[in-house]
Amino acid sequence: MSRFAALGLNMSSLRTFFLTALCLSSFHLMACDTASDDRSVTTGEDMNEATGDDLSDATVDLRSIQDATRDPDESLIDTSPNPGIENPFDRQMVGLQTDREVLHDGQVRRFHFFAPDQTDDQASYPLVILLHGHGGSVDQLLGLNNRKAPYKIWLDVAAREKIFILLPEGVISPDDKLGWNDCRGDTMTNPSTDDVGFIVELAEAMTQTYPIDAKRIYASGTSNGGHMSFRLAIEAGDTFAAIAPIVASLPKNSKCSSPTEAVALLLVNGTDDPILPYNGGFMAGGRGEVLSTVETIEFWKDINQNTASAATETLPNINTADDSTVIQTTHAGDTSIQDVILLTMDGAGHAEPSIAEEYSSSFEAIVGRQNHDVEMAERVWSFFQDKSK
Repeated sequence: MSRFAALGLNMSSLRTFFLTALCLSSFHLMACDTASDDRSVTTGEDMNEATGDDLSDATVDLRSIQDATRDPDESLIDTSPNPGIENPFDRQMVGLQTDREVLHDGQVRRFHFFAPDQTDDQASYPLVILLHGHGGSVDQLLGLNNRKAPYKIWLDVAAREKIFILLPEGVISPDDKLGWNDCRGDTMTNPSTDDVGFIVELAEAMTQTYPIDAKRIYASGTSNGGHMSFRLAIEAGDTFAAIAPIVASLPKNSKCSSPTEAVALLLVNGTDDPILPYNGGFMAGGRGEVLSTVETIEFWKDINQNTASAATETLPNINTADDSTVIQTTHAGDTSIQDVILLTMDGAGHAEPSIAEEYSSSFEAIVGRQNHDVEMAERVWSFFQDKSK
């Protein structure tokens, strides 16, 4: 008999207990819904479990997927009737700038950004856009609430590599949590805002202000943020050179148009994700049906006209205590913009891998194990850095 059973607790009640505690403490990015069984428990953003099965037996037609602090006296709001935004950036601002606001489509939108110091106006630098999950926030994403946050490592990488970082925030969704309007057409938890327009216009304004290379713009995000990065690549593929969704997969029932531009892809999914089924199917909490991880990879290879065979390697298992390993499957394109890479976190769940930022055991009881063999920010930047439109 397990210790949990000896205490009179089953896994369902234990998970509900932890989930309730998580909601009360605003602990992490995950949505805080409870349900009577494990399948319907919503502990976080949308996640897709990929199968790794041979696609010859797949019933999904992959082509069917459809088409530092602001001066309070400083005006950042565009009050004109035009849908575009007024440029909220100032070339003199460097370092992490928090709690910025701008008006887009009549709605006040919040964001943070990071501008490296000592940049040369005659040079050009990359821009990385980072997207939080459903129920998260830009503060949570960077660990500004003093919680563990793998994305905070991006600030170290950005300072070292001279990378501009943009962190837009989602809007209140029907479930009263911050989220993004991604491509899933059968979820009831996403807002209806024009998030593609907001993010692209904000990135364009930042590019007009700072010496940013418009051919080196990238996006990454976790869960709902990962799903949103897919939508950015699908509907604004001329803007993005590469994306890196974390614990996310393409939807089976997409409301987005068909992608037309090659965008390099690094996908990071866990085989034991209780929210996003690795092998495809319905996500926990009624968040829609997703393709498997393998189907997602094959679809993206098709878009990128990548016919390369897979090269597979197991990455060093530097932390044997996490009961998880990472397998990298690389489909190298004729050009780097066509690259498609999958990092399968074998044994891991709905969490970003990190060496430095380890989540608590109570959080892992909800989302599954976190892999500690890969530093997510470093690995994603290694993938992004040579990609250019």
